[in-house]
Amino acid sequence: MTDLPERTLSPETFLRRAPRQARSADRLEKLLEATAEILRVEGYPGVTVAALKSRTGMPHSTIYDVVADPRDLVAVLVLRSLDEMHDVLRAYAATIADAHATVDFVRAVSRGFIHMYRTNDVLRAGLSGLESDPAYRWINLADSNRNAQVIADVICRLSGLPHDIVLERCMLMSHLVGATAAMAVDLGGADGDAMVRAFEYLIEVAVPH
Repeated sequence: MTDLPERTLSPETFLRRAPRQARSADRLEKLLEATAEILRVEGYPGVTVAALKSRTGMPHSTIYDVVADPRDLVAVLVLRSLDEMHDVLRAYAATIADAHATVDFVRAVSRGFIHMYRTNDVLRAGLSGLESDPAYRWINLADSNRNAQVIADVICRLSGLPHDIVLERCMLMSHLVGATAAMAVDLGGADGDAMVRAFEYLIEVAVPH
């Protein structure tokens, strides 16, 4: 895990500066709303400065004053959702006091992400776009790592197993849940549901309890 990119996983990382005035905050929100609209209709490749200018009426200079690259707005949108899910994960983790509850814990947080991925068009388009973009692929990896850290801490606290071994398994599970969600969307219907159940079986086998 030592080779993970040493970058701050925060929406502010992708802004030229954090908005300190209402006007700057409103401008950012307007750009994010336009970005979400473009993702929903055109997908990740459609997020360009020209498209943002067309939807917001802002000149190029104003857009570049907020972000260095229009794809950074996609990163901000995605990270807002990922941060919310991570906060839920941490809160849930604090309630686990029984080793027998760890499997249900991991299963529940995995279901939560898969459900959001399947139902949130903007998150799905944004995350899949960033994952396919070499300059932004580190975001998904870093998010998997921070979630794995939380899950591994719970398991090790209750099982006494070596942290490095558990963390490796949790990192793999955290990253594979995204692949499972993508497969569930691509297959759809009963076949997609079957992939989710198959992943939950892997959780049952891999998580100590």
